[in-house]
Amino acid sequence: MSNEQDKQEFVDAYTRVLVNAWSSDEFSALLQSDPRAALCDAGLAVPEGVEVKVIREAGGSEADLAPQERLSKQYERWAAAEETGEVIV
Repeated sequence: MSNEQDKQEFVDAYTRVLVNAWSSDEFSALLQSDPRAALCDAGLAVPEGVEVKVIREAGGSEADLAPQERLSKQYERWAAAEETGEVIV
């Protein structure tokens, strides 16, 4: 599988996470209480040993970036999760 294909699959699944978090109280609660299960339900399998941090507020250094740039940065963090030991959603 190519890097571009991996990235597109991530973007599709991550978009499902965002849409479900905004539109479903049940999914939003699952994301908060068991983010690993919520991400898995959306098609994102979190590697064993990787901590998932959920941040509910937009802001910080990426707030002013275009949506595609923010998605690219999120994908970079996701791809590096096994090395860094964490992923932030």
